[in-house]
Amino acid sequence: MGYRGKTAERTRARELRAEGWTMPDIAAELGVSRGSVSTWTRDIEVVVSRRASPRRPNALQRTKAAEIEALLADGRNRIG
Repeated sequence: MGYRGKTAERTRARELRAEGWTMPDIAAELGVSRGSVSTWTRDIEVVVSRRASPRRPNALQRTKAAEIEALLADGRNRIG
């Protein structure tokens, strides 16, 4: 006979995972370990949503890119 504990938590974890919840969020919600959530939900396919837009370069990256462009332009002017 196998262990049949926490059946309610297992069922709820599977429902939440099907809704797209992350494993750490499910574990925190149910008060169980992430390993348990992983074991219970490993056969559920999760579709990753593309809600967040891709990150744009931050100010430092933009400044560096502008400096590189200026140096390349200066080099082209010097060489001809």
